[in-house]
Amino acid sequence: MKNNNYPLLGKHYSLKSCRTMHLNEVQKSIRDQILFKDSMSDYEVTKCRCGVEPEKDVLIAEVDRHGLPCRNVICLNCGLIRISPRWKEVRYQAFYENEYRNLYNPIGDSKETFVRKKAKTRTVQRFGTWLKAAVERYGTTDARKITVLEIGAGGGGILASCPVSGLRLAMMLIWNTSLWGRGYSV
Repeated sequence: MKNNNYPLLGKHYSLKSCRTMHLNEVQKSIRDQILFKDSMSDYEVTKCRCGVEPEKDVLIAEVDRHGLPCRNVICLNCGLIRISPRWKEVRYQAFYENEYRNLYNPIGDSKETFVRKKAKTRTVQRFGTWLKAAVERYGTTDARKITVLEIGAGGGGILASCPVSGLRLAMMLIWNTSLWGRGYSV
């Protein structure tokens, strides 16, 4: 029988959850900083787009995978899943600029070491093999005339693993509503 004191996803997604036991020290520190500066004034209640009042919502989860408050609800009228209350735009912006990367992708190593490790993963190696075959199949014999653009490049691990020498590589990140790019040759 379901315990009505818990969200639909169960006790692990309730405010009483012990979700922080799976976080490393960097993540715990970031999570604690977020909770410390969190304020009710950072939040806004969102109504469903279909117009039904929030009282008709069913609670799915009260916390995210890191144990941070993140109240997910589903509208019983239209099925829309949303966060309510949610952070206001300015708080989301501060989160993505200052806390997101270390919370979701904590890097204990230097960026160079991180990229080198990432380049050795199976997924990145398979991409490199595919890219090399594509260059050989469709490219010119002069690799310097080929530019590979990766959008959403993160730490650059995929491009760093490129097995084709002479290519011009460029990566582009979306940052603060603008695009940031960097190019280099291998």
